[in-house]
Amino acid sequence: MTDQTRGLAWIALGGLLFVGFMVLVRQVSLSLHPVQAAFIRYAMGLLLIAPLFLRRGTALFASERVGFHAVRGVLHGFGVLLWFYAIARLPLADVTALGFTAPVYVLLGAWLFLGEKLTSVRIASVVLGLCGVMLILRPGYAPIGMASAAMLLAAPLFAVSKLLTKSLVKRDNSETVIAFLGVFCTLTMLPFAIMVWQPPEPWQLLVLFGTAVFATASHWCVAQGLSTVDVTAAQPVEFLQLVWSALIGYTLFAEEPSLMVLLGATLVVASATWVAHYESRTAPQSTA
Repeated sequence: MTDQTRGLAWIALGGLLFVGFMVLVRQVSLSLHPVQAAFIRYAMGLLLIAPLFLRRGTALFASERVGFHAVRGVLHGFGVLLWFYAIARLPLADVTALGFTAPVYVLLGAWLFLGEKLTSVRIASVVLGLCGVMLILRPGYAPIGMASAAMLLAAPLFAVSKLLTKSLVKRDNSETVIAFLGVFCTLTMLPFAIMVWQPPEPWQLLVLFGTAVFATASHWCVAQGLSTVDVTAAQPVEFLQLVWSALIGYTLFAEEPSLMVLLGATLVVASATWVAHYESRTAPQSTA
């Protein structure tokens, strides 16, 4: 297995974990203010990385690019606040559709700021994946409300966060990147959470702990993948989240997909498979 293929597999797993995170967030955001829910999720995420701190000590935060970590954490924190607001007010399909505008920003940003090549295969696979997304979600032409606007603003913030992740993992390991993200995101959300705070119920804390587990594991998988794969190459693989969503919806909620969903999912899988095959053929073989 090449490093490229292994990296794409990590990113695909991160997408699957993120879908589980979305399901839990939707449940708790219906009864708890989304800003408070977002803060608690990241605060609990700090508990998950505590063992890393106990094992590595201050070396966990040893980095020459703390400023970049801070910028990434603040931008990502605001993106999370907007995302939690949107997911509490929009259908999951709408949130997913609007969120997939981020690859456009990532593709352009990686080309402009990271010097990654815009190969014809990468561009075509992203376009193919987006076509699959449109077939699955078939977005209408309803006026854009506050929740939709929040998601549209969150998408470029997450795109910048991902570009910064790609830059940071070149020098810092995945554990350091995740640790700094947790700290700066939590600090960013703290003042907003204080303004809407209400005592959470035990079951809400349990669900939010579950969101912290899923989200932290997802971030770690993506960071692992981006350490060996270009951001532009990773984008089509992230479209597999739609496939995971359809499978989980059918298994847990008996949501039988329509023909259009199946056709769209076929395009999504085709785009991810195509770019994975292309990257593995053009990358040097690993002996690991």
